[in-house]
Amino acid sequence: MGTFSNNADRGRYLPGGLKGRKGGIEIEGVAELNRRFNELSRKVVTKQERQRILVAGSVPIIRASKQIAKKADRDYDFYSTTGKKYTIKQGNLRKSIRAFRRRDGDVAIGPKRLRKLSGSTIGDNIKNASGFYAAMYYKSASRYRTEVTEKATQQAITKAFMAMDKAVERILKKYD
Repeated sequence: MGTFSNNADRGRYLPGGLKGRKGGIEIEGVAELNRRFNELSRKVVTKQERQRILVAGSVPIIRASKQIAKKADRDYDFYSTTGKKYTIKQGNLRKSIRAFRRRDGDVAIGPKRLRKLSGSTIGDNIKNASGFYAAMYYKSASRYRTEVTEKATQQAITKAFMAMDKAVERILKKYD
């Protein structure tokens, strides 16, 4: 999961999007995106408004991620530890890519993992899509980040800037 934040470690993707871990992957454009966000966020007052700006900037990156993510050539069967059989539909991973608002004000982009599965099919629609197997499909979580999230960020960086600028303008109109 890629994380955009206004923390001290600007311009880095932290493994799993967690702050406490060491290491990270440098991505071209993310430092610039964070710098632009910090300039814009000085004009905005609340944490929720800052998060709205990040969510607006994440929308083009999510669209690009959904296009880049692999789509299976057929449906697959998955057996849970209890022995229940689930059918995973084609395009489930693409449907599960979302933006997550975190408590600290950051926004993370990545596949949503459902805790409880209802029904016998996964990925029929957006509500029951679960990307729990993304790391398995790409062989590791870091490879998923490099092949999907980083490429999507590089492709959609200018659209993210424009979306963030529009969000700031909308928020500033409230104060006028």
